[in-house]
Amino acid sequence: MSDLRDRLRAATEGLLWPSETDAPVAAFEWERQDEIAPATLLHILDRSSDTPIARLSVEQFFKRVTRDRDGYDDIEKARVRQFQALEMLLADTLRDPQGFRVGQTDIDAFVIGKTSAGHWAGIRTRIVET
Repeated sequence: MSDLRDRLRAATEGLLWPSETDAPVAAFEWERQDEIAPATLLHILDRSSDTPIARLSVEQFFKRVTRDRDGYDDIEKARVRQFQALEMLLADTLRDPQGFRVGQTDIDAFVIGKTSAGHWAGIRTRIVET
């Protein structure tokens, strides 16, 4: 579909979001021209309108995974750098990127923004928090 999607796929290759399930982070591009809004996202996901949804800044979305902590081994440090690069790529290539967390406990998590063509693009993953 686009060079951006290819760049996002390369940036997310092998990347897992750390939670109780460590789910893969996947790139997407949807040929949608409408506004990015919580109600629209719930409709796309076929979720009830009363499903909890939180909108976050990109910085808030990545805050937990982009910090290098004392005691991290080389693999953990490499993961932090990969998340930092992904956050920068999303911020630099998408218009008005936003984070969304849909649901409780078993959460669909997204960073979505608009491409230069006006489509929705970004990354998605699953987070389990009990």
